[in-house]
Amino acid sequence: MFSIWIKIRNVECEKSDVQLPRKFDHLLSHLAYVQHGLLTQPCKFKIRDVEEEEKGTRESPLMIEMPRSMIKSLYIIEDLPFQAIVIGSTLKIGPVTGVIVDKSDRVSGTARKEITHVIGGILVFLNRKSINLVNKTVAGKVYDHKNRVWIGRTVPLPEVIYVRGTLKKYRHLLLDEYRRMGGILFNTRRHDKYEIEHHLGGIIELKDAFITSTLIENADSVIHFLKDKKKVVLKPSKSKRGKGVIFIEEKDTDIYQIYDYRKTRKARQQVVSHQELQTYLNQLATRKRYIMQEWISFLQYRGAPFDMRVHMQKDEGSWICNGIECRVARAGEKITNVSKGGKAISFSQAMGNCSEETRDMVKERILHFCDMFCTHLDQALPDDHFADVGMDIGLEKDYTIRFIEVNFSPAFKGFRRFNRLMYKKISWQPLLYAAQCQGYIK
Repeated sequence: MFSIWIKIRNVECEKSDVQLPRKFDHLLSHLAYVQHGLLTQPCKFKIRDVEEEEKGTRESPLMIEMPRSMIKSLYIIEDLPFQAIVIGSTLKIGPVTGVIVDKSDRVSGTARKEITHVIGGILVFLNRKSINLVNKTVAGKVYDHKNRVWIGRTVPLPEVIYVRGTLKKYRHLLLDEYRRMGGILFNTRRHDKYEIEHHLGGIIELKDAFITSTLIENADSVIHFLKDKKKVVLKPSKSKRGKGVIFIEEKDTDIYQIYDYRKTRKARQQVVSHQELQTYLNQLATRKRYIMQEWISFLQYRGAPFDMRVHMQKDEGSWICNGIECRVARAGEKITNVSKGGKAISFSQAMGNCSEETRDMVKERILHFCDMFCTHLDQALPDDHFADVGMDIGLEKDYTIRFIEVNFSPAFKGFRRFNRLMYKKISWQPLLYAAQCQGYIK
């Protein structure tokens, strides 16, 4: 199998004829089909002489000539650069990769669009409702790199779909039908904190890092926990970006301090009695499924607590780390999320008070833990085919690693503040991996 850069050109010929450059001469007797995305069509192949400027490179692609009817039936976009590979009797043109987002009309600023210049083919942003499994097509926004514009197009059902939005009731349909057609889905489900602890919390190499989560049954269970630990964090089991988080600490006998981040970027603070806390917790328990965890005191940067988001991504099927973003709480606050006013800084800056030797040692231990975690995650949840995850990690004062949670649609905008190259790398990697899964190379 080899990969070569091509463009498709419309010519007047028999409607099933495809004219290939002489580069494909030795494969001609084996070829019987053309595939674009998950659409396949039988055809007859012929050889044509190439023009001098056709080199088969990204800058000077070879031309493959097709009749208009075939270009239309395969939903090929002319003048876009593609890669072509041969698998058995099939000439495959791609890559064709989809990204499911909740609002496909809001993609103009995404950093992912520039990837088409690197891997070619079609990158389509789509809504889950725009997938037509009967016709094997999707409608969405495709980036035209040459003209630097997004265009609304119907394209073939992609070979790989990377889920960045919510699937809801479409999840099982996609898992069953789309996969039966040969499609690959990345990150199909956002597992909650309690589920992840159930799957991985008992694994010997990981369990000491887990901050044990307990489902809140009633107010008394939280108050009993506070009597033992003195501090507790309450979180919705499926929260993200710090939404719904509450910190509570026992200040004195039957006197409690609450830091409530449910509706604000800055905590709504209140001091309450035992009876007032019980009323507060009873109201909380009726709204969402909450978990409670011990409130761990993490390392601080300039007097404010910080944790880190470790971006783990797949490359050629193996996990790699493409960046660590440390998040520092704003002055006087407890929560570190950038969406709640936290500040993103580099690992080196956050660990600036340590020696270089200590900093390297801690980083190596973090990366080893995250690699083990992701390997076990793949084994525990094989149907989800994770392409990337965001590991939220805290460090105690003695540099003990504590696992906070794993994010299955991780945000990474904080990198734009201190390392734009790393930001671009993180945004591109799942799409490079998607191309690899389809058999294409950079």
